[in-house]
Formats: sequence, structure tokens, C-alpha cells
Amino acid sequence: MKFYIATRFSNELLKNKAIAIKNELEKLGHNMTFNWMSYPSLKPYDQNLVEASKIAKLDLEGVIDADFLILLPDSNGTGLYVEFGVAIAQCLMTKSPKIYLLSDSREMLLFNYHPAVIWKKTLEEIISDL
Repeated sequence: MKFYIATRFSNELLKNKAIAIKNELEKLGHNMTFNWMSYPSLKPYDQNLVEASKIAKLDLEGVIDADFLILLPDSNGTGLYVEFGVAIAQCLMTKSPKIYLLSDSREMLLFNYHPAVIWKKTLEEIISDL
């Protein structure tokens, strides 16, 4: 299956967790639709217009092409919630991707409670649901 992981780029702990999840899922034969983690930071975006535009397009295409998305939430994140919103909209239109929110906390965002969102506390729970 194809997957996408959404989390805050500048949160090193979450980014490292996303890399570990990516590696584990790839060992199981799944493929990440777009590996945004392999790119350097493009901030300030207005000084990297061409590359920022390219990555923004690839990020959202990655969400749309995924069979499932894993969201690692961060209350200070921004782009990850754009990806999350695109995943919900895509799911409403096509029933895909399956959207997993990987967290112990449920408080951060109203849309965490959307019926399309599946709460899991561990990657193992997600894997067993696939």
C-alpha cells in the first residue's frame, strides 16, 4: 500500500518518529508517496519560491495518491494540517486515504474528531488495521 506521513517539519522529535515509521512501513513492503523528510528546510519560503512551489505540489499529490495517511499531530504545526485537511476532503470524495491520527492526546483540533479519522496509539495498531 502507498502511505503518507504528515507531521511538523521543524519538530525534530516528530520528524525522527516519522522517519522511523517510514522505515518500518517500508520494511513491510509499503511505499511512501512523497518523502518530504529528505528535503532541507526551505524557510524563508519567499527566498525559495521555485523549490517551495514544487514541494508544496508534491506534498499534496502525495496525500492524494496515498492509500493511508498517518498524522503525527503538533499543536504548533501548520502545513501538516493542510495535508490533514486535504486527506479528509479526498476521503470524503473517494473513500481514500484511510486517515490515522497517531497520538495519546485528542485535544488539539476540531477536525481530529471528523468521522473519517481513526485514532491509534501505536504504529502496531495501525499496521494491524491495514
